[in-house]
Amino acid sequence: MPKIRYFATAARWPLAASLLVVTLCLTGAAAGAEPDLGSAPAFRLENTAGEFISLDSLLAEGPVLLDFWATWCAPCRKALPGLQQLHERLADRGLRVVAISTDEPRNRPKIGSTARALGLTFPVLIDDDKHVSRLYRVESIPTSVLIDREGRIRSVHRGYRSGDHERLEQEVLALLETAEAAGDGDAIEASNLLLWQAGRDPRTEAASMTGLFNQLDLGYSRGSLRAGIRHSAFRPSRDEGFVPARYDEVTMRYAEWDDEDLRVRVGHGFATIGRGLLFRAFELRGVIRDAVFPPAQYLDSRSLDGAIVSIRRGPFSALAFDGEPVRYPDVPPGVVDLPRREGHVSGGRVAVALRQAGTLGAGYLRAERQPPGSQTELEEYAALDLTLQAARLWSFLAERDLDLQFYGEYAGRSWDPLADGLGLADDSPHAFYTATQVSAGRWGASLETKDYRRFALGWNDPPNLVPEMPQHLLNRMSHFLLADGETGRQFSVAGALPRGWSVQLESARARNDVNGLRRYRLDAVTLEGNPHAAIEWEFFVARGRDEVEGITDHRTGGLTLGSKLGEGTLLRLTAERQRAERTTFDEAVSFDNTFVSLGVERSGLGSLATVVEFSTDPDEMDDPLTFDVVEADERHWLGVAATAPLGAGHEASVFAGRRRGGTACTSGTCYLVPDFAGVEVRLVSRF
Repeated sequence: MPKIRYFATAARWPLAASLLVVTLCLTGAAAGAEPDLGSAPAFRLENTAGEFISLDSLLAEGPVLLDFWATWCAPCRKALPGLQQLHERLADRGLRVVAISTDEPRNRPKIGSTARALGLTFPVLIDDDKHVSRLYRVESIPTSVLIDREGRIRSVHRGYRSGDHERLEQEVLALLETAEAAGDGDAIEASNLLLWQAGRDPRTEAASMTGLFNQLDLGYSRGSLRAGIRHSAFRPSRDEGFVPARYDEVTMRYAEWDDEDLRVRVGHGFATIGRGLLFRAFELRGVIRDAVFPPAQYLDSRSLDGAIVSIRRGPFSALAFDGEPVRYPDVPPGVVDLPRREGHVSGGRVAVALRQAGTLGAGYLRAERQPPGSQTELEEYAALDLTLQAARLWSFLAERDLDLQFYGEYAGRSWDPLADGLGLADDSPHAFYTATQVSAGRWGASLETKDYRRFALGWNDPPNLVPEMPQHLLNRMSHFLLADGETGRQFSVAGALPRGWSVQLESARARNDVNGLRRYRLDAVTLEGNPHAAIEWEFFVARGRDEVEGITDHRTGGLTLGSKLGEGTLLRLTAERQRAERTTFDEAVSFDNTFVSLGVERSGLGSLATVVEFSTDPDEMDDPLTFDVVEADERHWLGVAATAPLGAGHEASVFAGRRRGGTACTSGTCYLVPDFAGVEVRLVSRF
């Protein structure tokens, strides 16, 4: 697929100098005094066994260390074994380590098996609607939050670097010796995300431009009451299109009451019916997207503007919502002639636990929309879902460290379950998804299937069953789901090998017939060495195809080596190679992609890396801005990236050079990232 190129040369340095001054001020302020990070928000989440655990129950036993992670996050998997060691050493002294998975609903079958493969024996909780992640303002993963026994947040660690666990252990030991007085419950908090870029204007060959995106979140909480507002703005130095890219908008406002069993939210909120077959309102926290038209930057938030109520009483639970959804997520905010929201939806889900061994649920959605120049369209949808947990039904499975779980969900348009049954015909609009998970000891496997027909609703997000690979070149080869006509399956295995090694296997297949038959395939094997050894190893090989993107074959392999250079310092080298074939109008063209990264990271100081890519892809060798020249030489991208914490509440990232664009996937959602050449500064602050 041809890539979008936005910036190409650095320029406009005055703002960069201003940002440097701000950065230095923040660093000095952080060094002068340790900030009060406030009270830890209460929560109650389900673990991988289907049991609910609250923060209050954990704090009753001592300090709590929360680690937000995901199965697709490579740094998270490297960090968790160290937390397991911390748990083994300090659990008897009262420390409670808890992993909170931020995986999307589509990745739920992998959470338990991944935790088993990593050897985790502390609780693993599931935050698939990101509610707790938002409460703790988690912008990236892994993020660790240390809470004292009085419920005060004492430290927040973002990212993972060799030596972080030693520093974290010292903080925990200090907490185990002291106790702090609890606060009064009132809290005012703020966080800010700033991105500044300088480069060439994509509409000309030589003119330079800058772009500044800023997002400020303000929140207030008292007991169970929370309220917040978000302001977003984008400021390009040149804005000459007939649809302005510049905007200045309030992009989120909400008030919420949450006492664990009852949650009421008005304003902008997030909700999911089942696994997203009918409806899903969500947000990719920390992901700043680049719109093609108009060329603006914005945070990818697909909230529902209305009201959301969820309740849980004993074996019963219910969700209800009403409001305006985001139907066009590729449109930035503030464009009057191109609104992001369209139509009106209302619906929800009710569920009942079946003898503590499963759950039976039913969902409903009513959607109204009025296309320009047309009459109002009204559609109704229904869904049924079933969850079974065999280990809770038959205790002998748990006694033998075995587990078997199943989830199935069917959704249809104008569907009557009693009269229509599970209609799977091609002319019947439906979505059918199943997931089976088997675990034994430190091994786990999952099998998922999908059957989607005429079910791209605009506000739903069914599981795409595409492995989200952390390797750079494989992540670029991901697949965009077309829910109007796609079937397939995904098989995953993860397990522990001798001497601290682990293995992960992924195999996925899909057939799409929206515009003729298109096939997708990916088979991948990853071996990871002992994360506690002096040298870290990772090898992977993969082969696949994605005919939706014209890729009829690709073979990819690579390795990552990490060598410890003393206490808390790691030198890391990553090298990947890919041979691919693209077929267009029956003409096949082969090309090569190469990715190399060499960097050093130091616990408490940050990281510095040089990244270079090479490609002979004809779609990328020719610069679209040099209209009178056709480039045919191998293209390369060379850049330097640095990241560093600035005190307790701030983190800065700087990139300089050229960065390759293309497909990127985060939390199961894929989008296009433009080429970039110039200077970029990203600053995340938490107050």
